[in-house]
Amino acid sequence: MKYKEIQEMYQDIRWTYFPKWDKGCEWKLELAEDLNGSQGFCDTQKKTIYTLYTNNLVIIHEICHAVTKQGHNKRWTTRMELAAKYAEKDGDSEIAAEIRDQLEAYAMSPKITAKMVYQEIQDIAYMSSSDISYDDTIEFVRRNYGMSERDFLKKYKKTRQAYDEGIENKF
Repeated sequence: MKYKEIQEMYQDIRWTYFPKWDKGCEWKLELAEDLNGSQGFCDTQKKTIYTLYTNNLVIIHEICHAVTKQGHNKRWTTRMELAAKYAEKDGDSEIAAEIRDQLEAYAMSPKITAKMVYQEIQDIAYMSSSDISYDDTIEFVRRNYGMSERDFLKKYKKTRQAYDEGIENKF
């Protein structure tokens, strides 16, 4: 898809599903090559939505983050449901169903805990047949959770300790 077509699609989604949002058109959409395992990312400081795909669902999902300034919580869920209602009103039952399927998947997902993350790091370090480096382990795990390295290390401060424990248990 060409840049102009992508921007037209973005504008169509904005006006169809978010008619009261960003009336000054400050927000923009950009295609990205890598989003740390995510399909899209909403940067509220730069007022930019990054996506790997020109996919209506991903763009709607990310605009809901922009509108609510929230993660996947109740406020975000409510706004996604409103987008599904706009889709139905517009005669697009397929996108409405996709939105609701995604909401159901989020509702059924287990909450990620620090204990789970540290255990995964330990398991990788322990079970690796070759000596996988700390950096490679963190790269793999953080991408698995769709996080940037900076955010991952900021949130999970005991990654080095978890890795070292996994290596120590090998011997």
